[in-house]
Amino acid sequence: MRSSLILPLLALACTGDPTDDTDVARIVGTTSRAISVGAAHSCVIVSGRIFCWGANDTGQLGDGTTTTRLSPVEVLGAGAGGSESDWDAVSAGHDHTCGLRAGRIWCWGANDGGQLGDATEVSHPQPVQVLGDDGGDAWDDWDAVVAGDRFSCGRRDGRLYCWGLNQLGGLGAGGGDARVGASQIPLAVVDDSNGDPWTDWTTVSVAGSATCGLRQGEAWCWGADAAGQAGHGEAYEFGRFFPVRVASGEDGKAWWSDWLAVHPGGEHTCGLRGGQVWCWGDNTAANLGQGERTVRELVPLQVKTDGGEAGWDDWDAIAIGAFSCGLRDGSAYCWGIRAPGQPELPTAVPGADGGSPFPDWDVLAAPSQHTCGVRANEVWCFGKNDVGQLGDGTIADRDTPVRVPLPE
Repeated sequence: MRSSLILPLLALACTGDPTDDTDVARIVGTTSRAISVGAAHSCVIVSGRIFCWGANDTGQLGDGTTTTRLSPVEVLGAGAGGSESDWDAVSAGHDHTCGLRAGRIWCWGANDGGQLGDATEVSHPQPVQVLGDDGGDAWDDWDAVVAGDRFSCGRRDGRLYCWGLNQLGGLGAGGGDARVGASQIPLAVVDDSNGDPWTDWTTVSVAGSATCGLRQGEAWCWGADAAGQAGHGEAYEFGRFFPVRVASGEDGKAWWSDWLAVHPGGEHTCGLRGGQVWCWGDNTAANLGQGERTVRELVPLQVKTDGGEAGWDDWDAIAIGAFSCGLRDGSAYCWGIRAPGQPELPTAVPGADGGSPFPDWDVLAAPSQHTCGVRANEVWCFGKNDVGQLGDGTIADRDTPVRVPLPE
């Protein structure tokens, strides 16, 4: 799944200022690094502590159990227990989760593809440390982490590394030898022309078996590409085992160098450039924001307005997953038939109980069948809720946002 949380919506700070009427002792993170949703669980950083809720069958909530939680529980510390209060980032994958603290990556939950990066395939219900690329001592200079569907990726010193299942090339480490199947330790994402790792990556995001990143303003994608979600001008059903540039035209021979963000959603991908949102790949679920469903689009198309006209140019951020969302001037918009209301064009997310849309969203997590966001120092979620992934203490689906009660 997605965590298309790239640093989905890539910002490097992790906490925001509390509003005047909130308890200043509890500060909810207001960047994409601080809130994330998986297939059926959700996590958020609050004052440096990680809280998660929802499905927990593989230990993805990190509380040392496999018990489903309808309300937030705190992620335990490493070893015997306790907790930590210096988490910098969290990313919820399909059924595992990863976090970043003090330059080290820790992961927990399912490990059937080696996605926890600890050189085993043993699942863990509380954090274990990701090891180095030789299976030895863990590195302490990571600055980003994202979790996907049975694999994870991170960044250190401008290089990208991925580990776990290499289905369709999502690890970006090339083909041949043992790298095709899976890796239980980090492998560098490499240039297919010489096999060397690039050293200038600025972002990374994952969803399903697809991965994307930015370097020098150019968008690159790899992994799943059967629907053209790599954006290279042609689909490749066997996946792309090396990064390819997202094209600006159908011939795949030209590209833009002013991308601000790029996020795969699994079967489609969207990016942000110059305040405009562009999407490509599978459109059978109307995730491309064109006001109609088509089979697929192999190069980027600009997302239209809510009235079907030429697209807006004042988008601030995007959150891409099973459906597509974005923020403009504090208002949240979503589109795609898996989004509440099944809109084929960007549609404002209503407020609580269907009221007027909230005008003050700080961030939205890349959606699964549900999503969560932060506004006014509080977490709000909407969508599917069969295992408590909305965190409101129920299993009732919600088409409009509900507030998640957070521990003090």
